Amino acid sequence: MIYLYPEQLSSQLKKKINNIYILYGTNPLLLQESQNKIYKTAKKCGFNQKYSFLLDKNTNWSNIFNKCKNLHLFNNKQILSFTISNNYINDIVNKKISVLFSLCNKNLLFIVHIDKLTNYKKNYIFLKKFHHKTILINCNTPQANYLLNWILDTAKKMNILLDHKICQLLHEYYQDDLSSVVELLKNLRYIYPDDIISLTQVKKTINKLINFTPSHWINTLLSGNYKLSCHILHKLKLENIEPVILLRKLQHEILLLLTYKQQTQQNITQNLLSDKYKIKSNKHQLLLIKALKRLNFNQLSISIKIMFQLELEIKQNNIYNTWSTFEVLTLLLCQ
Repeated sequence: MIYLYPEQLSSQLKKKINNIYILYGTNPLLLQESQNKIYKTAKKCGFNQKYSFLLDKNTNWSNIFNKCKNLHLFNNKQILSFTISNNYINDIVNKKISVLFSLCNKNLLFIVHIDKLTNYKKNYIFLKKFHHKTILINCNTPQANYLLNWILDTAKKMNILLDHKICQLLHEYYQDDLSSVVELLKNLRYIYPDDIISLTQVKKTINKLINFTPSHWINTLLSGNYKLSCHILHKLKLENIEPVILLRKLQHEILLLLTYKQQTQQNITQNLLSDKYKIKSNKHQLLLIKALKRLNFNQLSISIKIMFQLELEIKQNNIYNTWSTFEVLTLLLCQ
């Protein structure tokens, strides 16, 4: 089995197009780019028909197998793309995909998207039995250090030279929103086509283009980024965001964190968040784990008391004190 990152896929496709590609992860940009690269190369190789299926409890397997039978009748080259809904893999799905993979030939190409690939899932029949034919592509958002390299490499491909400070700034502002990073880089290339781009220019462009939401503020709180949290809070205040919206979102996250602290003695893992607490977003899982490691029970308890105070200030329409109290909360939760 060959493991690749999305940026390595182009080189592999130049050498040979495989018959089975497994895309695992949840980053929309990396998933879309990887699929597009495979489709583009496959089309050059004569794969002109593409069928997409969502695999869940209502899947019409007869329809899928009929597509493969028609392939043998008319000798057409086809791509069959499968998305496994919420990692819905049971014994039936496992066996059905294995049967499909057994039909693999030069005229048939399979692309399968799985949200997560754990050690347990690596033992699925369709992965073990056909490992020699399979290429796995990691479409999860890169971790912090690797993400900086991803930003740098993406900029280079667009003929934009960025230094480490600019890459760090983009990482702080956009976290794992890679689509927005690409959009910003396109704007920078358009605004400063012949210039060496400076940190000041990037900051000005971000302030003009970025539209912060309450979710951005919550994410920076969970990650402990005080400077950016304050900046976003100030921007939201200027945009007249209703304080009650911020409060409700924050209450939800703090209560989640308190629940994990009280109920779980073991270390919190992404699998535990997904399976027991039904937190499906990879980004949300990582942010919660980071916050749980950083924040203690006392900090969370104090934040609850401050949120009660905020509730009263909002009801009394005490706007000045409300935003000041949000600033106090931001400091507390970013320590």
